[in-house]
Amino acid sequence: NSAIRYNIRYGGADMGITVEQIIKKLPSNYNITLIAGEKGIYKENISWVSVVEDFSGRFVHENKMILTSFINIKNPDNILDIVKILQSKKTSALIIKIGKYIDKIPKEVIFYCNEAGLPLYTIPLDIMMVDIVKDISRILIYTGSERKSLSDFIKSIILNPNNIKSKIKNLN
Repeated sequence: NSAIRYNIRYGGADMGITVEQIIKKLPSNYNITLIAGEKGIYKENISWVSVVEDFSGRFVHENKMILTSFINIKNPDNILDIVKILQSKKTSALIIKIGKYIDKIPKEVIFYCNEAGLPLYTIPLDIMMVDIVKDISRILIYTGSERKSLSDFIKSIILNPNNIKSKIKNLN
């Protein structure tokens, strides 16, 4: 269990799964819509996903996909400042729940995300963020363990080339 946590938390850059691939693997009923930052959807540096509503810095870490409803934002003009902070922290993608606390994404945020290559998605109000976090976490765990298995297999061949035939036979 701790090995899997290690691979996911620290091995994100080696996972080889892009933001786009993760989004495509999610159920279509989530209605996730790419609003901006299309040039960043090919990032492979995703280490984790979480819901963040406190943008003071403690909860924002590199290479995360972040979901938020901006519940604590009283002035929509502050959203751009937060997005700039997220970009400086190398956020992999931002998914914003639209409808209750924010009605629409400000144009300057869309422009900034396009320029910076920060993928910006929206989800409708009726979608539970926890469900998306759960599904993305599963995708990351599966991808991490799949890559670890392949890596272990390749290492075993390199370190012990005499058993190549039996190892390949075991694959079938």
